[in-house]
Amino acid sequence: MVVIMLAMILIIVSFCACRRDVPNVPDGDEMETITPNEVTDETDETEMANPDVSPNEEQSFTPRVTPDRKVIAKPDVTQDRSSYEVPSPSPSPKEEEVNDTFAPKPKDPVELSAEQENRIKEDWMVFRGYTDYPDRYSIEEIQIDEYYGTYNGCIAVMIYGYGPYDFLGLTVTVAGVEFYYGDGHRIGAWHDGSFYSLDSAYEKGLLTKEDLRNIAYYQNGE
Repeated sequence: MVVIMLAMILIIVSFCACRRDVPNVPDGDEMETITPNEVTDETDETEMANPDVSPNEEQSFTPRVTPDRKVIAKPDVTQDRSSYEVPSPSPSPKEEEVNDTFAPKPKDPVELSAEQENRIKEDWMVFRGYTDYPDRYSIEEIQIDEYYGTYNGCIAVMIYGYGPYDFLGLTVTVAGVEFYYGDGHRIGAWHDGSFYSLDSAYEKGLLTKEDLRNIAYYQNGE
């Protein structure tokens, strides 16, 4: 009888010891499931960043707060970084240069008549004061070397004869149009018996910039 009672006491003691080793498990409603993606308030959100993204690369997250105030952060994979557009470089000033397709006005008349040439030579003699010295200067020595066109009654010509004969190259700019001269002779404009330099004719409104461009075009022999 005593042996039976001792055996029962040992069974009861063993059972109590087993109950102390079992952890307290909450009811089903109070159980909390922790997933690898959950982040607590004390956890650094950046730990959930996409491991494939460089630390220096800006990351976009869409945080979500659960009812028990736990933050779940997942990388925003909806943004396609490959769709970023890289702006094209601005064209250099050289690429922006506009090709000048200037079309000259045809000469009208194409050539000066002998009568026109003679009138211009006579007026040139007077303009230069050569008529005051008939023994020294003769109209036969005056030559119209080049004719560059007629513009509103203004005839552009290069006259040779008793002029300066320096051989210094010079570029003259009139209204933005350049004229190169290899010696002292210059293109002049004859209008109604008077002579004008190109810049003077331009200032007086006898020649336009378009006229000057035509004259420069024909001077270059194009």
